[in-house]
Amino acid sequence: MFRRLNKAALFAAIAAIAAAPDQYPLTERHLSTDHILERWPEGELNCTQGYREFNEHTQKKTYYVGVHAPSGVETAYREFNLTFETYLNEVVGKRWNPPIEFKMTASRDPLRDWIDRGDEVDFMYTDTGMYSCIGTEIGSQPLGTTVARLSSHRISYDVDLFAGTMIVLADNKEINSISDLKGKVIGAQSYSDFAGAQAQFYMMINSGLDFISDPAQVIFTDNNDDTVQGVLDGRWDVGFVRTGHLERTINPATGDFVDPKLVKVINPRIHVTDDGRIFPFLHSTPTFPEWALSAKEDVDPIVSEELAQAMLSFKSHYLVGDRIHECRDEATTAKELEVCDSMPPSHFHPTARCDTTRELAELAYRAGMIGHHKGFRPPRSHFNVRTMQQAAGFIVEDENGT
Repeated sequence: MFRRLNKAALFAAIAAIAAAPDQYPLTERHLSTDHILERWPEGELNCTQGYREFNEHTQKKTYYVGVHAPSGVETAYREFNLTFETYLNEVVGKRWNPPIEFKMTASRDPLRDWIDRGDEVDFMYTDTGMYSCIGTEIGSQPLGTTVARLSSHRISYDVDLFAGTMIVLADNKEINSISDLKGKVIGAQSYSDFAGAQAQFYMMINSGLDFISDPAQVIFTDNNDDTVQGVLDGRWDVGFVRTGHLERTINPATGDFVDPKLVKVINPRIHVTDDGRIFPFLHSTPTFPEWALSAKEDVDPIVSEELAQAMLSFKSHYLVGDRIHECRDEATTAKELEVCDSMPPSHFHPTARCDTTRELAELAYRAGMIGHHKGFRPPRSHFNVRTMQQAAGFIVEDENGT
């Protein structure tokens, strides 16, 4: 890694050294700054440090980012291809010259595909429960926790936590607590889904219920949207979904978002975040870290470092893109619109990074909007996740102690 140099000081030092050639014998390359400036293009991708050198022994030309797809492979590609393929190729791939490449691959069953079958993945983006399980199974290095961009009552929030929610129809008088789930029909996403099943099952266990024998039936829908719809149309009494999903579920009958007032949350909890704010969604379980991005242990640390930094920088690029779109929306004259379409990133955000371009800001904005996120933060601890999974029997130590 290169430290940023002060060019004026650099030229002054070279001049001083050149004035005393006997004391400092220099070659022609020493006296030239061209080779330094070529590695340090101002205002571009490598404005903070030089290019990375490709190591053919420890690095690969192509890396695969596996994305957990509980709502289906097609949905995963629609929501995350811009983030984990287009954005990474632009921001991380071009840190090498020639560039390395990132490709996204999606799986509904990561344990089967990435672990048992051995499909090629180098980085993994999964819900927090799946990350805990994969980390236990094969080991993985956490790189970041998602900062999700979710809406509640038409207000957007940035959250790095999520939880499980138990919902029933608002006019249901029979179910008001977890103990009332005995003898009822439950709709949940899948047994392996963390906030769409496991977290709620854990709460049932803590309330003295067996999530297998005490309900009349547990139906796995494989889709959070179907779980919500099943509650609305009466196919099951209660639905288990993650926080934030109800608010973005489309009602097929109206083509509009489902009205949250149609349901009520069982065992509602309130959580105060690290910065003193109230977590914006009613929830039925403890809160846990949002989705995790991790690397397999055999990935070169330099590549992992670059990818982690790119995801931490995502928010800065996104904010500039967001301000540009706000500028366009608020422009009332052709002259105002011209300002929006021509001014540099620093005009829209005073602390814009030197590597933020208008094109990169637009890419990050689009990727964040369609992926419901604003980038990543340093990884949160998952110790409480694993503790819960072990207590509920979702993770069991084998004869090898793993």
